[in-house]
Amino acid sequence: MLHDLPHDDQDPDDPITFINTDIAAAFQEVCRQATFDTLTGKATKSYDNGMVNPGDDIPTIRALWPFLGYFKAMRSTACTNRYFDHCGHPHHVQGTTGGQQGDDGVEMTVYSLSQHPIIGRTLARCPRARGVGFADDLTIYATLRTSLKCWTRTRNCATT
Repeated sequence: MLHDLPHDDQDPDDPITFINTDIAAAFQEVCRQATFDTLTGKATKSYDNGMVNPGDDIPTIRALWPFLGYFKAMRSTACTNRYFDHCGHPHHVQGTTGGQQGDDGVEMTVYSLSQHPIIGRTLARCPRARGVGFADDLTIYATLRTSLKCWTRTRNCATT
């Protein structure tokens, strides 16, 4: 759908662009406290440069509350992951705390629950940009200057 958006009359010094991002090892790198705050629906610390403060409501899915023990265990236990490659050879990878990306949709749900409000807050500040976010992937469509501002705000919002 983004490719079908109009792009006539582009400014050659500020062309329309697509920025596609994919966060490496995102499921193990996401801020654990932000995940728990999103799961419970309340901020326990300041986020987004003070735009979200302790005690503020955060969008959540209450149906996930029975799984808080699972999420706590997955985010507080380091492990050694073993997998087999296409030739059948075993490999061992040290896992940091955090869920595994291929964990039957549960980790995708909780990761997205943590990340999509960040994407929404950022795009609300960039009304001239269009974006599509899914889990750890984000595509921004706008002029080059606007795309870069929006991407920078997404990174800042996600880390502070």
